[in-house]
Amino acid sequence: MIMRKQWAILMGCIWLAGCQTVPDNPASALLPKPTKAALRPPPAAVQQALLPPVGSLIPRRSPPLQKRFDLVVQNAPAREVFMGLGMSSGQNVILSPKVAGSLTLNLHHVTLGNALRAIRAAYGYQYEVQGRQIVIFPPEPETRIYQVNYPKFGSYPC
Repeated sequence: MIMRKQWAILMGCIWLAGCQTVPDNPASALLPKPTKAALRPPPAAVQQALLPPVGSLIPRRSPPLQKRFDLVVQNAPAREVFMGLGMSSGQNVILSPKVAGSLTLNLHHVTLGNALRAIRAAYGYQYEVQGRQIVIFPPEPETRIYQVNYPKFGSYPC
């Protein structure tokens, strides 16, 4: 009879143990339960130190390379030079009806912007870049006013 009693207790324990739930991660069952203080996010300074700057993760695109060319002309009509610049660079060129004259240039390995700045410096032709269009204006005289302070007669000892 004692044997049956022990056998019944043993079977009852096994049966109850089968109903017990087992955690997914047995190691986490050994860790203490988190408290409210442990659930708070870390201070902002700590978060900033842990995270890399967002800008460093974004790949940067290099600027598109501008086409370079040689421009060698001697007494060429200005209208033809500007139209040739537009054709070789793939830009649209709009010329003012007053653009006239001839150009002599010897430029090597320049971009369109370099060539236009050189022509503006040497010949005075103005230009405006509007997206993919370049508008060329003729050189115009510039009016400047200078104020000159002359010394008054008799103000300097001789």
